[in-house]
Amino acid sequence: MSDPIEAGAHRTTVLVTGCCGYLGAWITVALLRAGFSVRGTSREPDYARALHDEALAGDPTLRARLTVVPGELLDAGSWRGAAEGCSAVIHTACPVATEVGTPPSQMHDPALVGTENVMREAARAGTVERVVYLSSVVTLLDHHRPPAAGTGPETVGPADWNDTATPATDPYAHAKVLAERRARALTTELMPRATFASILPGPVLGPPVAGVRVPASVDKTLAPLLTGQLRMGSVDMHLGLVDARDVAAVAVALVRAPDERLRALGDRARFVCAADPAPRIQDVADALAARFPAYAKVLPRRALPAPPWMLLALMRLAVTREAYTYTRAMLGRRVRYDNTLTREVLGVACRPWRDSVVETVAWLDARGLRTSVR
Repeated sequence: MSDPIEAGAHRTTVLVTGCCGYLGAWITVALLRAGFSVRGTSREPDYARALHDEALAGDPTLRARLTVVPGELLDAGSWRGAAEGCSAVIHTACPVATEVGTPPSQMHDPALVGTENVMREAARAGTVERVVYLSSVVTLLDHHRPPAAGTGPETVGPADWNDTATPATDPYAHAKVLAERRARALTTELMPRATFASILPGPVLGPPVAGVRVPASVDKTLAPLLTGQLRMGSVDMHLGLVDARDVAAVAVALVRAPDERLRALGDRARFVCAADPAPRIQDVADALAARFPAYAKVLPRRALPAPPWMLLALMRLAVTREAYTYTRAMLGRRVRYDNTLTREVLGVACRPWRDSVVETVAWLDARGLRTSVR
């Protein structure tokens, strides 16, 4: 495989929406380190500038190639000029509200209207040649709907779509499916010469680039372990974890990738980022206990021996409806997220999940943020 940086080297300025988000910040830093200039957007531009001042303090030459401008997903006017002179757009800005019953104004409107606003600005600029959309593995299968009776291990990949999620069962997945498809359709309609690709990460871990905000993905993934909610025992569930830094590496590789390589994939230009094989919750707990003995008293030591029906009955009394429906669908379910394209087309392999887990908790501890994980 030829070195893709040469093929995409002319894409010198990249628009990154949501440049101070967990993944948006890492993507911004990775692009700068790879030699690109970045125009980042944020609804909190002052915070975004401060975050990257900290992240890039050791190399002012990188910071000089970053410009941060305001961008509000629902305000079309705020995007005017954001993509001016940019040859690639990476759209990461999207709310993460997974709870059942989330009002559409908090999830679907920002995802869909925001995507529409960003794509139309990219088309208006007239210089965009590559669009990269940050999607999720939730677009591959319904994590809130149990599989058909009698099915064995499942493998899902770029050709699969979650067409059963609804605003009532999983508002986040439903919005992500609609927004990814809309982003691709708008690219084809408004920028026919541009190429499109999407990134599909699993639950994201890894230390943030800077700051002290605990990312929502870290909170949702580690809180049940670090706060003792699973002290009595873990449940038989697997997690397709990925490191934020690996997602950023995929984003850079997609900006660099030759047009013909992505065009050849067509609608399958969807790049899964998830550990293979996915660890069990107990595997994660064991890794933490081995590295952080102080957590041993709150971590589960084994999987609960109770039958699934009993576990679900107990959980229904103790957790949110969203958590319950997710557990009901995923308990004992074996899912493999096929990241073949990510490895073979882009040359990016996910780092071992244990490294991400350990480094994330080390980051929390170093900043006294253990109690911030709820």
